[in-house]
Amino acid sequence: IRNLYDYGENLDGIIYNKSLNTKNKIRVLDIGCASGTFLEKIKDWGIEGVGIEPSEMAVSNAIKKGLNVFLGDPENIEEIKLPHYNFDFIRLNHVFEHVHNPDIVLRNIVKLLKPDGKILIIVPNAKSYLRYVFGKYWFSLQPPLHLHHYKKSTLTKLAIKNSLKVDEIEYLLLPNALYASLFLLVNYGIRSE
Repeated sequence: IRNLYDYGENLDGIIYNKSLNTKNKIRVLDIGCASGTFLEKIKDWGIEGVGIEPSEMAVSNAIKKGLNVFLGDPENIEEIKLPHYNFDFIRLNHVFEHVHNPDIVLRNIVKLLKPDGKILIIVPNAKSYLRYVFGKYWFSLQPPLHLHHYKKSTLTKLAIKNSLKVDEIEYLLLPNALYASLFLLVNYGIRSE
């Protein structure tokens, strides 16, 4: 599991390097794929990508691009008619903080993973310096959209509970998270006081 504020080139590099170092076809499931930007990128690398997205409009746009994307909710993944194979990588980019029951989601996606596969979870860091500096104006709080906030220990416990091993937890800070938090503080914090 990777806990990144945003993946940048690091996440892409993991999947790309794996594709270079194997003769087997790499398969990636992107949960919460939106209109498929990441799937387009890995398709160019010769990687087979499948997406799940709850937005009908995003799914329609992805399908128009020739991508293999299914309409569905990550919490009901067993109801989605996915291809009958397991994945080398399952990616949840800023999805896990939005689900009502992360334990059920993780339990269901583990079933879709190859024995040596990896799950890449990208979420805001609940222990970030920005959270402490900006408090209730921290951009990543986003109530009621963000139902859960994760730190290293909560992700690790969740992984272990679902028979997963945590390979790495990495933290990145993006300038746009800082700018968004400053915007909230200036416009809703300082001005309203």
